Amino acid sequence: MKQEQNSLVLYGKRKLKWIQNNLSPLEKDEILIKTIAGAISIGAELPQYMESDFTDKSPIYPKETGYESYGEIIKIGDNVKSLNLGDRVVAFYGHKDFGVIKEYKAIPVPKDIHYSYALLTILSCDSSKGVLKLKPKESDRVIVSGMGTIGLLTLYFLKQKVKVQHVDVIEPNTSRGKLAKLLGADCV
Repeated sequence: MKQEQNSLVLYGKRKLKWIQNNLSPLEKDEILIKTIAGAISIGAELPQYMESDFTDKSPIYPKETGYESYGEIIKIGDNVKSLNLGDRVVAFYGHKDFGVIKEYKAIPVPKDIHYSYALLTILSCDSSKGVLKLKPKESDRVIVSGMGTIGLLTLYFLKQKVKVQHVDVIEPNTSRGKLAKLLGADCV
């Protein structure tokens, strides 16, 4: 019996539609994931939905949607060794109710970690890659503007991993500023 999959597809400005297709049988090194939660990027996907993406002046439709997803493995290929049925993982397969991916592309998540935290895996990677591109030295003075999720992750990475001694923060929200201080901001 074929496994059906629903995918969220963008067909134009503010026009989303679920489409259905059949999944191919699993390859020996693949896993089938049942989606529990997915992330939506307000920086990338929301502008695509609103047709306000400055990097894509003439969008071509239909467009698949989705960033990382969090789900439970419900089937594994014969050669899959590092993952098991029932394991929770973060992976990239878009806004779909089921995803098929290669075993090595899945990021295992302990079952006691809530999906909202597990999905931060990708954001933390994005913020750390951004910091590493700048190549800050421990003696540099760095400023981070905004203490949303990415800002907080960036501050943490700068202070704890790169060991930058002085990081200032611009954040008008008092509660976010307090959290920045707890994470090591020198001046908020």
